[in-house]
Amino acid sequence: MDLILNVKNEDEFCDNIYVTMGMSIGCHKMCSMLISRKSIIVMGDMLESEPFQPETEEEVKIRNKCNKQVRSNAILYAFLVQTAVISVSIGGIFKPGRYTLPYRAWIPFNYSSLSTHVFLYAHQVLSMAIGAMSHAAADSLIWGLLMYTYNQIEIFECRLKRIERNEKKIVKLCVRYHNLVYRFATILNDEFKMVIFIQFTMSILLICIRLYMLTTMKLSPEKILETLCYSSAILVQIYIFCWYGNEVKLKSLAIPTMIFDIDWTILDKAVRRDLLMIMMRAMSPIEMTSGHIMTMNLESFGAILKTSYSSYNLLQSSQEY
Repeated sequence: MDLILNVKNEDEFCDNIYVTMGMSIGCHKMCSMLISRKSIIVMGDMLESEPFQPETEEEVKIRNKCNKQVRSNAILYAFLVQTAVISVSIGGIFKPGRYTLPYRAWIPFNYSSLSTHVFLYAHQVLSMAIGAMSHAAADSLIWGLLMYTYNQIEIFECRLKRIERNEKKIVKLCVRYHNLVYRFATILNDEFKMVIFIQFTMSILLICIRLYMLTTMKLSPEKILETLCYSSAILVQIYIFCWYGNEVKLKSLAIPTMIFDIDWTILDKAVRRDLLMIMMRAMSPIEMTSGHIMTMNLESFGAILKTSYSSYNLLQSSQEY
């Protein structure tokens, strides 16, 4: 409403749009989580059932390591996004004027009294904190499922190493396990590809706006700190998506090498045929995509940065003309 009714120049527009976009993305993520609830439950049940559950002590260690990493990543990311919220909240105190708020908003009543101002200030800070935690919750869930996909390929590697002379039963279980890992990754990609696509698209726009603000506007020190914290949270957000998407792809491409490390000379024809089936399937790696347009890997992260910088140059050149 503030964008429609009150904004009159680019400074006011930039002061509003990054909060509006951030909140909109957070709402979309929460709606997507609710819509995908059944699929999330299915993936959780798969991780808690055979053959995904670890069977040996080595596999238990691999699973526990993944659990700790998922937890630590979630905590660190939540701390980062809340740091961005704190920077915006503190920045509102130092804005010029007697009754200022952390960010622009359309307020349909007069808030010139101290009690009303304090109430609105607390409302905005609380809304930002809840919005930030919705991002942290949704992103951590997607990253966590990506990390568990990587973890399952590690466990699959351990089971390949246990194949001995003509153990057809173990090989059949490995074939089934490999197919289920691909199915798990397919469900994950199908459910969250649009979330990731919208996140990547909005991140490009937000980074572009932040660059534009830093280089063309006269910003106070607290505004610069706020901009840097907010931009860092966005970059870390998309970087971890791309990092773990890249790790899953590389690990899935390494499956043929894992099979080549097995001593094929002691295996009979049926076992070798099953292993060849796994190798042929593994030639098509597990790739996470964002709306079938961009894959989640480090090359995509570089492309996002380049696109953001190109958009910023376009904005700057249009301003000059």
